[in-house]
Amino acid sequence: MNLNTSIAYWADLSWRKAFAEQQADELLRLRLLLQRRIGWLRFRLGREPLEGRGDVVITDGQVRTALQPPNPAAEYEFYLSDSESSGLGTAVANMEAQLGERSAVMAAADTPFPIDRLAGVLNLDDFARDVLMLALAPELDPEFERMYAYAQDDATRRYATPVLATALFSGAAYPRRRPAPAFHPDAPLFRLALLRPEPAPEGVGAAVRPLRVEHRLLWYLQAVDVSDAINGVLLEPLRFVPTAEGLQRKADSVIVALRRLAGLRAPVVNLIGQNSGQASTLATAIAAGMGMTTHRVVLEPSVGAATVLARLDRESILRNSLYLFDLSDPDKDPDVTAVRLIEDLRAPVALLSRHPVHLERPGITVAVPPLQPASQRTLWQQELREFATGIGDMLDRIVHHFALEPDAIVRVAASARGAARLRGEPVNGNDVWKACRQYGRRKLGGLAERIEPYFGWDDIVVSGDVRRQLEEIVQQVRHRALVYEQWRFGDKLVRGRGITALFAGPSGTGKTMAAEILSGELDLDLYRIDLAGVVNKYIGETEKNLRRVFDAAEKSGAVLFFDEADALFGKRSEVRDSHDRYANIEIDYLLQRMEAYTGLAILATNRKSVLDRAFLRRLRFLVDFPFPAADSRLRIWQKVLPPSAPIESADFGALARLELAGANIQSIALNAAFLAAADGKVITMGHLMHAAAREYTKLDKTPTEAEFGRFPRSVQP
Repeated sequence: MNLNTSIAYWADLSWRKAFAEQQADELLRLRLLLQRRIGWLRFRLGREPLEGRGDVVITDGQVRTALQPPNPAAEYEFYLSDSESSGLGTAVANMEAQLGERSAVMAAADTPFPIDRLAGVLNLDDFARDVLMLALAPELDPEFERMYAYAQDDATRRYATPVLATALFSGAAYPRRRPAPAFHPDAPLFRLALLRPEPAPEGVGAAVRPLRVEHRLLWYLQAVDVSDAINGVLLEPLRFVPTAEGLQRKADSVIVALRRLAGLRAPVVNLIGQNSGQASTLATAIAAGMGMTTHRVVLEPSVGAATVLARLDRESILRNSLYLFDLSDPDKDPDVTAVRLIEDLRAPVALLSRHPVHLERPGITVAVPPLQPASQRTLWQQELREFATGIGDMLDRIVHHFALEPDAIVRVAASARGAARLRGEPVNGNDVWKACRQYGRRKLGGLAERIEPYFGWDDIVVSGDVRRQLEEIVQQVRHRALVYEQWRFGDKLVRGRGITALFAGPSGTGKTMAAEILSGELDLDLYRIDLAGVVNKYIGETEKNLRRVFDAAEKSGAVLFFDEADALFGKRSEVRDSHDRYANIEIDYLLQRMEAYTGLAILATNRKSVLDRAFLRRLRFLVDFPFPAADSRLRIWQKVLPPSAPIESADFGALARLELAGANIQSIALNAAFLAAADGKVITMGHLMHAAAREYTKLDKTPTEAEFGRFPRSVQP
């Protein structure tokens, strides 16, 4: 039973009424105890409390009273012999019996009042529980401030203090209680930050320091949960996702080890791996197996470990939660504050890191297994079982294109269900596929440029062999599930499951267009890697940028397009200085990531000869895009001039004699169209050849008689 369950009972009028009555009776009991205490002060002082009190003059009577030691026996006798005090004592006893009876009823129904649940899970004794109510009362009824000052014989002490708590809840009032341990720094009231640690006013001792309920507890005791953020810490609740069989076995073995160490301080579970989503799923499985929830701890940069330690320990107990700290970012050193917190916390902790972290706390090191396609398929089926129809075949493609983590599968499945609900139909494979693509875009959005594919097979002019190679790439991407899983070729491939193709050829020969066609045919997003944003002059930064690109791409299922790849994948040089050494390290890292990448990566270069031979050996496809011959140029000219464009007697044979690549031909056609639009509204050969002459000038080429024939070679139409 947690607080959220109790909050739900606010809708139940019986619980709401009982809680209001219980809170009112708690305050009434406190008033009765204060009234009895004030009666004793009148008897002992021989005057009204606060009568004659002043901040400047201290009277002889006040000194004589102060010199008299406390006399609990006399106070106890007074409570028995004085008729008013005796009646108040009887009323207090009756009220406590009524409070206890009501609490027992609610506890038996598994809907305890907040104060009772708090006392139970934090193991508070009756005295500490009463101290909390004493500190809470002024927050509920400001009149208690006046009563506190009166009962302490000091108008400046309008707050609860250890002295007042001791007088009301121990000694003559409750002889069997021991109040001193409750105010020890290691006792729950302060170790778990139930009370705000406020210093005593200047010139007074710790015995009269203010006791105020911590803000989080103020609302908790009123059945309102406001603890998502506490003083620079965000507690992100993690949903438990039913895990695949292999991961569940791993979680079960960890739980057995944790229970074997139950007599020690709560051990840290150090999860070693690079997949934070898989580690989060394993952590939630471990917590669920122990009957706990899981919260990811996110620290603000300026927060100090000492300021949040008590609050985190408290929240772990209140929420029955295991904390997950993620220190796996390869671009950052382990957070010193987080490591110190993990060392000092008493709460159960799971720590994700790429390498084991040495801690003084006892711990268990666990390797996080990668999420296999079969496990992904199982999770998809669990999430879509009640909603989807006939998507079994599509799931095989999805799990090989999108390496989604378990929590991502849950979110993407929910998005697909939402899209289908808008249509009023069951989820189909296209809904899931589109939701996966949308999720991947968020991962790669800031790292690369997304290219919207506009071209199809009919738009590209290439040789038959190039066309067949492009079609083979599509076939390999589509049939990976069959070959790797059903035919078990994947059992022998630890790396190299991805498909890497190099498009080599002069500029403008169709390399980018071919990449667009492949992404459109496969219904995958195409991202062009911005080399300016990846390559960095500082040592190690290029690898960091590339790691982000590849990590995001593996989750997004996108097609990566490295234009001018020779800038990244050039030959390794002879090591003459540290710069050469680190440049070679960058190339080695790239080769490793390309081999391990599971998606489709397309690299384009105008200079195949400068590429590193070790890199070329790792390619699945090498597609040469030659400079187009005359017959190819003829077909390109026929495609770039739309049928709807007004063209007057275009001589395609003459145009095909111009030795230009496809991109240049398209540029000429477009420029000629604008010339015609500003001239006679009809595209003529004069416009086309004028635009061609301009293109030649841009390319620093000299027009020849064989190419231009009877048409002028100047730029004048």
